[in-house]
Amino acid sequence: MTLDYNAPPPPFRAEDQVPLLDSEASQTRQPKKPLPPQNPPIIVEERTYHDRWASALFSIVMLTFVILVYLGVPRAFEPSQPSMPGGGNATRRDENPVNRGLNDVGIILSTSILAAFGYSIGYLSLLQHNAKFLIDLSFILPIVGAVLSSIICLVNNIVAGAVVWGIIALLFWWVFASLRPRLRVSAIVLATVSTILRRFSGTFVVSGFSGFIWLIFSMVWSLTSSGLKHFGDENPDVAPYVAAYMLFIFFWVTALLLDITHLTVSGTIASYFFTGVQDAESGNVILPVTNVTAMSLKRTLTTSFGSVCFSSLLSSAVQTLKAVLRSNHEQNVDENKSLFVILISSCLLCLVSILGDILDFFNKYSLTHIAIYGKNYCDAGRDTWEMFKYKGIDVIVNDCVVGKVMGMGMAFSILLCGFGGAFASCAVRRVFVPVDESQEIMILFFGISVICNMLVAAVVFNFVVKVVDSAAAAMYVCLAEDPATIQKFQPELFGMIEDVYPEVTWGMQSIAYTPSA
Repeated sequence: MTLDYNAPPPPFRAEDQVPLLDSEASQTRQPKKPLPPQNPPIIVEERTYHDRWASALFSIVMLTFVILVYLGVPRAFEPSQPSMPGGGNATRRDENPVNRGLNDVGIILSTSILAAFGYSIGYLSLLQHNAKFLIDLSFILPIVGAVLSSIICLVNNIVAGAVVWGIIALLFWWVFASLRPRLRVSAIVLATVSTILRRFSGTFVVSGFSGFIWLIFSMVWSLTSSGLKHFGDENPDVAPYVAAYMLFIFFWVTALLLDITHLTVSGTIASYFFTGVQDAESGNVILPVTNVTAMSLKRTLTTSFGSVCFSSLLSSAVQTLKAVLRSNHEQNVDENKSLFVILISSCLLCLVSILGDILDFFNKYSLTHIAIYGKNYCDAGRDTWEMFKYKGIDVIVNDCVVGKVMGMGMAFSILLCGFGGAFASCAVRRVFVPVDESQEIMILFFGISVICNMLVAAVVFNFVVKVVDSAAAAMYVCLAEDPATIQKFQPELFGMIEDVYPEVTWGMQSIAYTPSA
C-alpha cells in the first residue's frame, strides 16, 4: 500500500491515540506529542512478487556469464609455464622447512581470525553500552588531528598551513557542536541495533555467507576475464565491449549480494519493531516467531528478489559507466589529448561519480522500505523521496554518524588487530616452534603477520559494518514511518528517543498535522 503523503491528515481524536497495554499503563507516560494512528506493515504474511522483469533479466545475464565462463576459463590455462632448469631437481624437497612454513601459516591465520572476531564482538559490545562515547570520539579525533597538524605547522614556521588546519579544526568543532542534539538520537539507534543484532546473530552469518559467495564468484570472474583477454587479442574490435560487459556483470553481482544482505537485515529489524511486544515485567521483547532472520532472507530471495535485481541493476549500470569513463579519461591523459578534451572527460567522470553516490544512498533507504513494506522498487522510491523531503537532514545526519563510528572502528580494527595479532603470532611461534632463528627471519615473520592480520581484520569487520549500517537505516525508517506502533509495543525505547529529540518520533503520517492546544 502506498501512502498519500500530500493528503491532509484526519483531525486528531482521543480514540486515535495509541492505547497502551494494561500492564504498561502504570509505568509508561503518554507521549509528549499526540501520535497519528498506527500503520504497521504486514511482515509475516505472504507478499506479492514485484519487478519480475528484473529478476528475469538477471537470469538471462547470468546465463550469458555461464557461457563466457565456459569459453574463457579453459583459455586462462592455455599458456604453459616453461620447465625449470634441472627438471625435477628445480625444487628440493626439504620436509623440515616445508613443515615449518605450514606451521607459520597456521599460526598467522589462527591468531588473525581470533583477533578479528574478538575485536568485532568487543566493538559491538562497546556500541551497545557506550555508543555516545564512540560517536563523540569519532568527532573529537579529527578535531585533535587538525589541531596537532596546526601546531606542527607553527613549529616548522609554516604559517599558511597552520592557519588552514586551524580553520579546519574550527569547522569540525562547529559541526560537532551543531549536531549534538541529533547525535543523541544516533547514539540510541546504534546502541539499540547493537543489542538487537547480538540477539539475531544470523544476520552476520548471512553477511559472511554473501561475502564467501562473492569471493568464489570473483575467482571465477577473474579466470574468465583472463581467458577472454586472449580472445580480445585475437578480436581487437570486440574486446572493449566484452570487457565492459564483464565489468557490468561483476558490478551487478556485487551490488546484488550487498543488497540481499541489506534487505535481510532490514527485514529482521522491522520484524523486531513491528511484531515484537515488550513484556512489562521483564522488559524483554517477545516476537511471534523464532526464525526471524530466516523468514526475512526468504522474503528477500522470493517476493522481493525482483526489486533487489532492479536496484542492483541501476547501481551496476552507473558503476560500469564510471569505469568506462575513467578508462577513457586515463587514455586521454596518456595520449596527451588537448586540455579541453581532458577537462570534459574529468567533468563527466565527476558527475557520474556523484550520481553513483546519490543513487547508492537513495537505494539503501528504498530497499529498506521494500524490506519493511514489501513494495515494488518504484513505489518504494517515491515513498523514500517523500521521507527525504520531510526528514532529509535527520536521515543524512544519522547515516553520516553511523558511517563515522563504523569507519573509526574499521581503522582501529586494522591497527589493533594488525599489530596486536602480529605480536600474538610471534609469541605463539616461540612456544610451538622453539627454534633459534636470525633476527632478519623474525622481522620478516612479524611483517607478514602484520599484513595478514590487517587484511583478515578488515574483511571480518567489514561484515559487521554492513550489518550495523543496514540495521541503523532500518530502525530509522521504522521511526520515521510509523512511530505509533513502536510507542505501543515498545514504550521504553520510544520514551528514550522522545526525551532526547522529540521531533524524530513525529512520523510520516503526521505531515502538516498540528493538534489543537
